[in-house]
Amino acid sequence: AATSGVAAMLAGLNLIRWDTALHTRTGTVLLWLWATVMLAALGAALSIEDLANATLGLYLAVIVFVAVIGRTRPLMWVTFVAIASYLLIPVIQGHDRTVGSLAVPAVAFGAVALITRVVTIALANSLTRVALQEDELARKEVSFERLYEVSRTIAAGDSLENVLPELVGRIGTYLDSEVGVVLLRDD
Repeated sequence: AATSGVAAMLAGLNLIRWDTALHTRTGTVLLWLWATVMLAALGAALSIEDLANATLGLYLAVIVFVAVIGRTRPLMWVTFVAIASYLLIPVIQGHDRTVGSLAVPAVAFGAVALITRVVTIALANSLTRVALQEDELARKEVSFERLYEVSRTIAAGDSLENVLPELVGRIGTYLDSEVGVVLLRDD
């Protein structure tokens, strides 16, 4: 009964659209809940001798998932709980563990969490810079298109009387103005 409850909860939590849910306070709570249920399920799997070896990769997958989509605080909590459960469950079950067999997974969990979070933040910053550059290029493109249209208007005209009203109209449109005035100096 408990296993089917955990499986049902995991199935429900895995259907969440994380890209939209994480922008809300509820999404962060759901992330914590998902990670807790996943780590509990992995802890249960770790206590089954035939599944124990397969759990290391799954623990790392949970850490990577939270590092990529979550914030730093949930990642720290998930990493701590993953280290504690991965190391303590076998000890509680009476398995002899050496310091090396305890330290290597702990360091691996911490390193994976740190590296994944740093890379995720760097990638997010790069994507933000690219988006800003794209916006700037789009603004420049519009400016060049407008300059080209003004140049074409000047080149198409045969006299100042014909070109000037068209130029004032175009420039007024570009500047979102309703009225435009050109004052000519009579030298």
